[in-house]
Amino acid sequence: MSFPSVSSLIVAFLMLFLDIIIFYIVKIVYKKKYIQIALIVHSAIFIVSFVAFRNKWIVFGDTFKTILGTLLITLYFCKPFIIFSYFVGSIMEFTQKIIRKIIKKPTFTPEQTNSRREFLAKTAIFTGALPFGIMTYGMSMGAYDYRVINQKLKIPNLPKKFNGMKIAQISDLHVGSFWDNIAPKRGIELLLQQKPDVIFVTGDLVNSETSEVKPHLKWLGQIKAELGVFSILGNHDYGDYKSWNSEDEKRQNLLDLYSVQKNLGWNLLVDNTRYITIENEKIAIMGVGNWGSKSYFPKYGRLLETYEITDKDAVKLLLTHDPTHFESQVIDYQDIAVSFSGHTHGMQVGLDFANFKWSPAQYIYNQWAGLYQKGTQQIYVNRGFGFSNVFPARLGILPEITIFQLES
Repeated sequence: MSFPSVSSLIVAFLMLFLDIIIFYIVKIVYKKKYIQIALIVHSAIFIVSFVAFRNKWIVFGDTFKTILGTLLITLYFCKPFIIFSYFVGSIMEFTQKIIRKIIKKPTFTPEQTNSRREFLAKTAIFTGALPFGIMTYGMSMGAYDYRVINQKLKIPNLPKKFNGMKIAQISDLHVGSFWDNIAPKRGIELLLQQKPDVIFVTGDLVNSETSEVKPHLKWLGQIKAELGVFSILGNHDYGDYKSWNSEDEKRQNLLDLYSVQKNLGWNLLVDNTRYITIENEKIAIMGVGNWGSKSYFPKYGRLLETYEITDKDAVKLLLTHDPTHFESQVIDYQDIAVSFSGHTHGMQVGLDFANFKWSPAQYIYNQWAGLYQKGTQQIYVNRGFGFSNVFPARLGILPEITIFQLES
């Protein structure tokens, strides 16, 4: 067993710090010992589990990791609100005492002081119930509230036979984060109801390993379209976020993912191009490996090689998982008409209205959700179909099924 990392110890200390303050606040209201013992046990379980998970002392299954992450995030998301509310109330209480002394008014009796302190503690605990409710909604409802977004896509020089074609895009399925098959199956049924001619799946099928796919093969197998399903890899698909016994094991994991997508009938594009042909007219579907400009994301994609093997006269649509690829490289290839990306999830938190959208994602990504244009080129960033197992909720930024209608 390795010594815990410094970062995990810092987070564990912060968790303990929050729990000590919460214990103090709760103790003011609830005097019974079993409640206080329950708080201590709760704190110990979550802190030890977090450190064990972060340092890989124990290997947790995907479902257990999601459940543990859900509980951790929900509970520790609420605690700062409780502490802040009590802190503000205490400052106001202290200020009032100072003012009463200055104007020589009688100070509060011990009974009044205790009563007021209990009121502050109850108010603070109630304040924590609001973010708890919001988080619970985001995990139980928001994460599965699939929305269809219809987007017209004007492409100069689009062959006439492709005018009016429907292309569906889903991205970032992260199937290992789903607790069951019921909700995602409903989302795929909604996708198929749109009757798309083509479907794009733009990366991050899994969280960390191919085995996550096995419980979900039935509904994944329903993802079909008349002119084909085209997919690419995202940063999570390479197995980079899991410790493997050997490079051969990691390599086999990736090969297994290739096989899964082939068996599903998808056209997996790894630095490759396929064509959709209708009566002697065609468009090129280019697909590259993950390429992100941020230093902490891999740069596997080979756009130049993919471009060089693509018909120079064809209208080109590019599938590239990370939207930072667009301004870093894609923009140099002026005849790539549209890029289709995902990756950001819209941070899964924000405001998303017809004429206004906001998310923390916008401070990291220039293109983070929806359609953008730069010169003659366009990029669409899908908000994602699934969700991260680290933050298994969606608040304001809902899971997306995009339906494009091509226009010349």
